[in-house]
Amino acid sequence: MTILSQWKPSVAAHTSARPAMSVAPPAPTLNVPFDPPALTVPAIRKHRSVVELELAGIKATLPAALLASARGEPGAREALSVLRRQVQDLEFEIDRNIDAVALAEQNDVAAHAAWREAVHALPPDEAIEGIGRDACPRRCLRGVGHGCVLGGGCTDAGANCWHPVTQKDLFHNDDGGRKMFPFRFHERASRVFDAACEKLKLKGKFV
Repeated sequence: MTILSQWKPSVAAHTSARPAMSVAPPAPTLNVPFDPPALTVPAIRKHRSVVELELAGIKATLPAALLASARGEPGAREALSVLRRQVQDLEFEIDRNIDAVALAEQNDVAAHAAWREAVHALPPDEAIEGIGRDACPRRCLRGVGHGCVLGGGCTDAGANCWHPVTQKDLFHNDDGGRKMFPFRFHERASRVFDAACEKLKLKGKFV
């Protein structure tokens, strides 16, 4: 009799052979910052001032460099040529700084739009983080188009704040006296607004 013929599977072997029960993985966390990306345009405009100061400093050395070249001092002409190129480069950079600003503005708009889109993609409970009866969610931007988290990215929400307590006068009443959320046609906005109402213990007071 062989050793294999005497072998019997253990309980552990039976257990491991059973198909594992599928467990839904946790929803991924997007780690969206509370604040939008910092604007880069101010730094680009400030850079122009820095370059202008640098140019002024170089131009201040030109009379001495010209005099040295006129006297035929060794290496003076080569030094003057270097200064001339520096002046040309700096003047060109100053003159075309407007192009850098324009591109920075485009990049800032795109970065802000991507951040706002990420905010509106968060699970409702995460999106409303920081909300209180007198406080908006931390990722809200009042007065900015689609800036209200509770608007859920609905284009009709505009730049208004839709906080169910501080802005309750914006909501009309139904025949039963309950406030009506105006964007029920927008699935995302409805889910986020309902999550906010539940957090603020207003469930059932809005339809």
